[in-house]
Amino acid sequence: MLKKKVKRVDIDSLPPGSVDEKSGNTINFQRLLQAFLDLQKDNVTKKRRLRTAKKSRDVLLAEVRFLRQRHKELMKMQPNTLVPEEKLLPQQDPPPTLGKLVLKPTREESREVTAKSSEVKR
Repeated sequence: MLKKKVKRVDIDSLPPGSVDEKSGNTINFQRLLQAFLDLQKDNVTKKRRLRTAKKSRDVLLAEVRFLRQRHKELMKMQPNTLVPEEKLLPQQDPPPTLGKLVLKPTREESREVTAKSSEVKR
């Protein structure tokens, strides 16, 4: 058998731009591998951000659902907390109404009512 003599040449000794085919493939492979690894790293980062964004969106949707349900319950209970029209003094202008319901008097109005009722009792 004949053995071929392989000519070994240091890459640094070659003029720029002339690289043998095997080392050129190695450099190209390394460059492609590095590009792939960078893309994979970016992909993992974006997936993690997307997962975090989805979790926070789900939390916010759950909070909105809860608050809507709570608002609905409070609106059902609201007629119990309103003051009937008969309890208002006749000389006062009635406060703005929401349908048949009357809003509670403010603190100042309730103080005036209390002061007037204490004068009447004397």
